[in-house]
Amino acid sequence: MEGQATGKIFTALLAMVLVLFWVAPVPAATAPDQIVIGCTLPLTGRFAGNGIEVKDGYEIAVQHINEDGGIFVKEFGKKIPVKLVMYNDESDPQKAVTRYEKMNTDEKVVAYLGSFSTTINASLVAIAEKNKVPIVISHFGQLRPHKQGYKYLFSPFHKASPDHPKLLDAIAEIFGKESVKTVAFVMSRSEAAFDELAEFKARIAKEGQYKDKEGNFKTVVEETYPLGATDFSMIIAKCKAAGAQVWISHPTPPEGMAMMRQMKELNYNPQVVDMTQASSDRGWPGGQHELGEYVSTLEAWIPGLPWPGNTRLLADAKKRLAGKMPWCGVGTGYVDVQVVANAIERAGSLDRDKIRDALAKTEMMTVGGPVKVRPDGTFELNVYLCQWQKGTYVPVWPKKYAVAKPIFPMPQWSER
Repeated sequence: MEGQATGKIFTALLAMVLVLFWVAPVPAATAPDQIVIGCTLPLTGRFAGNGIEVKDGYEIAVQHINEDGGIFVKEFGKKIPVKLVMYNDESDPQKAVTRYEKMNTDEKVVAYLGSFSTTINASLVAIAEKNKVPIVISHFGQLRPHKQGYKYLFSPFHKASPDHPKLLDAIAEIFGKESVKTVAFVMSRSEAAFDELAEFKARIAKEGQYKDKEGNFKTVVEETYPLGATDFSMIIAKCKAAGAQVWISHPTPPEGMAMMRQMKELNYNPQVVDMTQASSDRGWPGGQHELGEYVSTLEAWIPGLPWPGNTRLLADAKKRLAGKMPWCGVGTGYVDVQVVANAIERAGSLDRDKIRDALAKTEMMTVGGPVKVRPDGTFELNVYLCQWQKGTYVPVWPKKYAVAKPIFPMPQWSER
C-alpha cells in the first residue's frame, strides 16, 4: 500500500511537471543592442564631392530613426537602434568590394546601402547576391543588372527606363507638344550612358511611329566619347551644323564644364542642355557660373519638395552645412535608409531573407515622394527636372512641384 501511494504521488508530480513544461511560455529571443547596416562611400578620390553628400543623407536618416527610438522589430517586441558601419572606398570599385565582404564577415550586417556612382555600385551587385545580403542602391543608373535575375538588388533611383526619357515629356510640355525638336546625344562610353541612350532612342522611334515621322523629337547627332575626354570641339561643331536644339549627355563634372566652355567658344546655342551626373554635382560649375547657367537634368530629390519628413531633413542638414541648403545626394541617401528601415519593420525580423522579401513588396512614402518596387528591383518614383538659375539649382518641372519657371530656350551666349 505504501509503495502504491508513493507511486501515485510520483505520477502526480510528474504530470504536474509535464503540464508546467507544456504551458510555460518559450522565452523571447534576446534582442541585439543594435541593427547593423553597412556601406562604403567615396569620401576621397574623384567621386568624393558626391560621396560626402550621400554620407550626410545616410547619417541624418539613421540619426532620425534613433531619435525616434529605433526600428520596431516584432520578433523582439521592441524598438532597436540602428548602427551604420561606413568605410571609405576611395572612389575605387575593388576597394569597395573588399570592404563589403568585410562588412558581411566581420560586422554581420543585415543589409547593405550602396556607394556613389554607377562605376562602383555595379561591382557590388554580385557581392550582395553571393552573400545573400539585400542591398539598396541609389546613384546607380544601370538597368542591365536588374534584368539578370538578381534577387537581393533594390534601387529606388531614376533609371534609363522609364525615367530618363521623361526629360522629353518635360521639354514637350514646356515648349508645346507639337513643337519638333532636333536632338544631339553625346554620351560617354559607359554602361549607364549607353542604357540611357538606348531608352531615349526607343522613345523617339515610338513617337515617330505614332505621328507619321512627324514626332516631337528627331535625332540628328549621335556621338560617344571615352571617359575623361577633354576636347569636344569636333562633336560640338557637328551639332551646330546639324541644328541640334536639344543637347543630351552623361558627363562627369569636368567633362561637362569642358563641353560648356567649348560650346561658348564655338558659339553653339542649343535651346536645352541636359547633363546627367555633371550638373547634379554640388560644385557645378565652380567659379564659372556663366558657363554652367541654365544646364538641367532630372533628379529623384531636391530641397523644397512637399513630402513628409523634408522639413526635419532640411533643418538637420543645414546644421551640418553651416546654413547652406543640402544637395541632391543628401535626399537620395536619406530615401535609401528609409526604404531599408521600412522593410525591416515590415519583416518583423533581422533575418536577411525576410528583409529581402519585405523589400520586394515595398510601397511607401519617402522624402522624395511615393515609391513602389517593381519585380526587377527598380522603383516607380517621381522625378523632377532641375535647372541652374543664378547659381542656384531649382526644380522647374513638373509644374506642381516647381519653385521657379524653366528658362528655355537658354539665352544666347551673346546675351549672357
